[in-house]
Amino acid sequence: LVNVRSNVHLVSLAFPFLKQSKSSAITMLTSTAGESLTPIYSNVDCLSNVQQLIKCTALEGAHFGIRVNGVAAGVTYTKARLNKDSFGMNFTKEQNETFFRLAAQKVPLNKTINSAKDCAASILFLSSEDASIITGEILTVDGGQSLATNT
Repeated sequence: LVNVRSNVHLVSLAFPFLKQSKSSAITMLTSTAGESLTPIYSNVDCLSNVQQLIKCTALEGAHFGIRVNGVAAGVTYTKARLNKDSFGMNFTKEQNETFFRLAAQKVPLNKTINSAKDCAASILFLSSEDASIITGEILTVDGGQSLATNT
């Protein structure tokens, strides 16, 4: 699918340059929907297997000093959601407010969904020297939402 294909393409373009550096990092953004199925996510997110790509690329990259990690984000408040979803459907302001309110109710930690800043901070950490020994990991950033069972 699109998000897997674009990651594969970007990694294949970057790898030759990153191999030369002997110490570099790739951090891919993915979704918690790849780990567990919940009705709040779209089927496209659930079918995407960026998580497996991260792990396979990390194994290959480790031999060249390239660290590869991922950030699996839960529901995240973005301006993109205010315009269209992944299928190109427009939502009203009221529909978006309802979506975010219901999503927040499923987050154990403070009943608050992610901001883009939460995800960015995690990506910066995994890309930094502070994470120099971490590779093949997927950091879940969702306030515990993926820990809660949805029945």
